[in-house]
Amino acid sequence: MEYLRLKIKPTSPFATEPASDTLFGQICYTLSLINEDINTMLADYEKDPFLVVSDLFPLGYALKPAKPEKPADTLNIENLANRKKDKNKNRILLDSVITSGKILDEHISAPVWKIISNDTTHVNINRLTGTTSKEDYAPYNLIDYHYSSSKKDDIFTFDLYLYVKESYKSAVLKSIELIGKTGYGKKTTIGKGRFMVDNLQDIETVSIDSADKNSLFTLGRCCISDLGNKADTVYYTPSTRFGKHGVTTADGIPFKSPYVAAEQGMVLLDIKDKSIFNKPFIGKAITGISHRNNTVSQGYSLYIPFTI
Repeated sequence: MEYLRLKIKPTSPFATEPASDTLFGQICYTLSLINEDINTMLADYEKDPFLVVSDLFPLGYALKPAKPEKPADTLNIENLANRKKDKNKNRILLDSVITSGKILDEHISAPVWKIISNDTTHVNINRLTGTTSKEDYAPYNLIDYHYSSSKKDDIFTFDLYLYVKESYKSAVLKSIELIGKTGYGKKTTIGKGRFMVDNLQDIETVSIDSADKNSLFTLGRCCISDLGNKADTVYYTPSTRFGKHGVTTADGIPFKSPYVAAEQGMVLLDIKDKSIFNKPFIGKAITGISHRNNTVSQGYSLYIPFTI
């Protein structure tokens, strides 16, 4: 199977941390803005998704697989010290796993980039008067995230993996380019979430070999329903998602119903049902989370197979 890999270069701070399901929702909304038939695209989404996107991976590093660590010997001071030190080693280089087909200790490291979060105070402006009117004056704090490489001269980029049907490839790439110009996530009107795609004219294709593999780990948030009977062991970090509609779809009731998903890094070990490798994604669509009947959240995730 093959994934497309885009190189995303941030050109402004982000006010929303990059995540697969959030990006998918914004791509769908942007497709509707550029007059693509999003209803047709989503018609078979519960059985045959037209698009699945991954999380954004800083410099090609993902969260390491969510496998429990062995308990340290409480009577051994050296083991305790090493365990605390190893807590920082929470990232894994995807290219190494794709190439070797295994997850090894040498693939895992501490982050090789910096994230600086700033907490700044903003106020609401009355656009008619150009002032902070008494009724609407409401100071609020906003946290934004600056990403940069730990090495001074390195250019920071995210890796974004995606599976997309060939007939919709051009439209999806156009929408991602447009999101980069207008902003990802919240507070785009004040310049947050801007980025550019470095390799849009020469998109990289990554071949993922699933032959003779017996395990996998995910590249994005994933619906965990029905996955427990497909493998001997499943490890994941749960996350409760409190979604909201955005822009013009936020009229009336902006809030979606909460749901639980597995964070990126879920692992399925000793997979019994090898048919899972027939598709380049696992999981299912998440529906019934809004008063808007056509609302769907990406419960699918791309994955990398490996051998244990």
